[in-house]
Amino acid sequence: MSAKAILQYAELIQEMKDRVASVVQDNERDTTFCIVEGFLLFTDPAKQGDAFDITEAEAKEKMAQACITRLEELTVELEKEEDAACPKLEKERDEIETKLFEIGAQAKVAMQSLFDLKLFLPASKDEIKKRRFARAEYIDFPDGQRLPGQMWKTEGYFDEKVWSNYVKAHDWLIDEDGKAKGVEGFQVRPIVDAGIGFTVRWAVDSILANLGYAIPDPQKRICCGEGCCDRGGSSVDL
Repeated sequence: MSAKAILQYAELIQEMKDRVASVVQDNERDTTFCIVEGFLLFTDPAKQGDAFDITEAEAKEKMAQACITRLEELTVELEKEEDAACPKLEKERDEIETKLFEIGAQAKVAMQSLFDLKLFLPASKDEIKKRRFARAEYIDFPDGQRLPGQMWKTEGYFDEKVWSNYVKAHDWLIDEDGKAKGVEGFQVRPIVDAGIGFTVRWAVDSILANLGYAIPDPQKRICCGEGCCDRGGSSVDL
C-alpha cells in the first residue's frame, strides 16, 4: 500500500485493527495469512473435472509454457502463409489452445482447494466500464495511450468480448445482477459495486468468521447510508 493510500484510509485501517483486537486474544495472534488476488481467479470445479495433484504443478507449468511457445511459432507461420486459411496449422492451434485452457482450469481448481476462504468482489457492467476507460491506456493518444488499430482497447470490444466473457466465466457463481447463487465455499460481496470501506469491513469480518470467532454474518452486512460504499463511511450488520 502506498503512503498516500495509508494516509487516505488511516481511520479505516485503525478501525480494522481495533475490530480485530476486540475479538482476537493476544495469545491467538500468531496466525500467518497468505492473500492471493487475481482476475478470473475462480473456476467452477463441477465443470473442470479433477484438479491435478499439487506435486504436478512444475510439470504442468512446463507443459503450459511449451503450448504458449508453440502458439507463438504458429502465429508466425500463419502470417507467412499466402493463403489466409491454412486448415492444418489452424487445427493445431485450436488443439493447443484447448489444451492450454484445460491446464489453466485444472490449475485453478487445484489452487482453489488450498484456499481456506474464497472471497469474490462482483461489479456491474457500468462500473467496470467506467473504471476501465478512465485509465490512460484506454484513452486515445495524445490524451492517453490508446493508438490507432488497438481495437481490443475500444468500448465496442469491451461490450462484445470483455463483459460477455466475464459473465460467462462467473455464471456458476453469480447471477446477471452480480448476486450470489449460494455456491458452497465461496463468499460473494453482498453489495455489487461497494467501495473500499464496505469491502474492507466485509472482508475482515469474513476472515474472522472463518477463523471461528463470533461475528455477525458478514453476508448480511449492509450499507448504512450515504458514503459507506464510495468513501469508506460505515456499515452495519442486520
